Amino acid sequence: MPDLRERILRSSFELFPLGIRFASGKLANNKLDLEHIQRDKALRAMIVRRLGQRVLEHSPDAIVAVPDGANWIAKDIADQYDELTLIRLKRNQQNRDVISFQTAADRVLCGLSERAVLLEDAINEFTSTQRVAAIPEIGKIIVAEEAIWDRGDPTERIEPEFPYRALITEPIPLQLPAESPLRQYARGNHL
Repeated sequence: MPDLRERILRSSFELFPLGIRFASGKLANNKLDLEHIQRDKALRAMIVRRLGQRVLEHSPDAIVAVPDGANWIAKDIADQYDELTLIRLKRNQQNRDVISFQTAADRVLCGLSERAVLLEDAINEFTSTQRVAAIPEIGKIIVAEEAIWDRGDPTERIEPEFPYRALITEPIPLQLPAESPLRQYARGNHL
C-alpha cells in the first residue's frame, strides 16, 4: 500500500506548464491541490484524524482555517471534536489578498476564544498564514499552525511567530525541472 506522501501526491499534484500564481505572487509550474483529497474518503479520514490529534496537542478551544484550501479540513475536524469552535474566514472575491471573518458571528466566536490552531492545506512561504495572523482578533489567539504539506524552502520565507508543522515536510520547487521524479505523480497538465 502506498505511503501517505505517495497517496497525497497521486491525488493532488498537478502541473501547470503555462504557470499558476501563488498567494505570494510568485509563478509556479506545479501545485498541490489538496482539495482533491476530499474525493478519497479513506485518505481524507486519515488526514483529518492525524491533523485532529495534532491540533488537540495544543489544547485549543478553537480552530481557524486559512481560506479557501483548508476550509474542508477545519470543518471536518470541528465536526469530530465538539470542544473545538470553528472560526470561519473568507477571501474577498475582488481582492483575494484580503481575508476577513466569514460572518459577524465568526468575529464574536473569535472574541470568545482564547487559544486557536490555524489550519493550512499547503505551506509555501506563509503568505496566507501571515494575512490571517494580521487580523488582530485572530493573531492574538493563534498558538500553532498545522498543515498537510510544507512544500516551501525554509531559506526563502519569513516564518510565523508561532510553532508550525506539517504531516509531510518536503520542499517542492515552484519551477519543477523536467527531470524531477515528482512529475510521475502529476494528475494532468493544465494549459
